[in-house]
Amino acid sequence: MDFFTRRNVAILGLLQVGVLATGVLTAAVCYKWYPLAGFAVPENAACWAEYGVFTLVFPVAWVVVAMAVVGSDEVADTRGLGVMLFGVGMLGAWLVVVWSSAVRPLAWIMLGGCGGLSS
Repeated sequence: MDFFTRRNVAILGLLQVGVLATGVLTAAVCYKWYPLAGFAVPENAACWAEYGVFTLVFPVAWVVVAMAVVGSDEVADTRGLGVMLFGVGMLGAWLVVVWSSAVRPLAWIMLGGCGGLSS
């Protein structure tokens, strides 16, 4: 099947890394802007800003395993499907984590949940 290629594994891995990097940078903005607005930094955003870089280990490990599985000649389609579904599931999990711990707190402060940064 053409879906289980090294190119698609690399694209999915890059999407995962991009989501995690966006989360870390967004949490870092929250970490900087919340004290400027006079609020305590949300605990999940502070944790993500401090330790979110270490989550990059998971997509890299997944890409290594997926490349080995997909690149193998004797791989059944079910094994390739399992590896790709696991990668898509990881991407979905990262999206949920990044949304709840970084994007939502940043949106709250930017969209005026606290009166905005200008008050």
